[in-house]
Amino acid sequence: MKILYLIRTMNLGGAEKFTLSLASFFAANGDDVTILSSGGRYVERYTSMGIHFVNNSLMDPGGISQYPLLRKALEQIISNNSFDIIHCQQRVHLFLLNSIGIDKRRIVYTANNYFNDFFQKLIYPGYAVGISPAVTEGLRKTIRTDHQNIFNINYGVTVSSGPEMYYNDNFTFGYAGRIIPEKGVFTLLQVFSELAEKYKNIYLIFRGEGESIPNLQKYIDEKKLAGKVKIDKPSDEADKIYNDIDCLVYATKMEEGLPISILEAGGRGKIVIAVNSGATGDVIENGTTGILLPSSNFDLLLDSMSAVLERKDEFRMMGEGLRVKIMREYNSEKMLEQYKSLYQRVINII
Repeated sequence: MKILYLIRTMNLGGAEKFTLSLASFFAANGDDVTILSSGGRYVERYTSMGIHFVNNSLMDPGGISQYPLLRKALEQIISNNSFDIIHCQQRVHLFLLNSIGIDKRRIVYTANNYFNDFFQKLIYPGYAVGISPAVTEGLRKTIRTDHQNIFNINYGVTVSSGPEMYYNDNFTFGYAGRIIPEKGVFTLLQVFSELAEKYKNIYLIFRGEGESIPNLQKYIDEKKLAGKVKIDKPSDEADKIYNDIDCLVYATKMEEGLPISILEAGGRGKIVIAVNSGATGDVIENGTTGILLPSSNFDLLLDSMSAVLERKDEFRMMGEGLRVKIMREYNSEKMLEQYKSLYQRVINII
């Protein structure tokens, strides 16, 4: 089986980790795998796995003016190869594939976000997959693909084997992802600053990259929080990201799909506080597997983080409940086997 994956970049986002997971799985099974991307930190991993990597900066187009050039690049690589399956996650790539006239029966599109705009009417994959029930339902409502060819395959992550153990009185909140204003990082830092005046043994770690780091660091210095708050570089190893935090806080102000940090932290039994954005409610059930906030609001976040500090044991039980849920419904092994079955269905039809 010859597979082409299309992805904007190969850095540390959920879409990139998803592509790496699929590509490495099928390459290990002996399939011929190619990734077309603008590059990123995961590229070195591909060469060691026998995966072909084609670098083209147009895969992350700067604007609509570059679409004709990207269309030409896609047409060239596809015409020079006989790919059985072309798998994409960004709508612009799918739109250009449709405009080239590629047999849609070879195209698999995985939707990471819920969209309800005019552009949804312009894309027409042979097979569409949602990464959670809410995203899948959104696909059924908005794209033209036959419903029998729209599937739900939950995003999968690795899951720890048992509940977390706690050995001291310190408590660390954490955030992992892009460090930009839209992710609610300033709200989180401001709330933590207020909590730190009352609770002495609490800490906060930001892990990621982004434009807001200088302003965050300025606030940390002004509030004399240097011993309480640190900003770390991102890591592509989930254990290194989450092992030293007790509670993940994801106070996004954006409409998102299903943030991978929620799944990765939850898969390690961490407490999760998250805004009910996109498909997050598929995973976090408020008061059962974590705290689900209606919006990224200072007072709501302050109340939630305070509640966790006052009732740690209760919320740690919720974290264990979340780990069990993710192990049952969002584990990587299950996801990979379901994509294997889907790819086989594609091959059998074409």
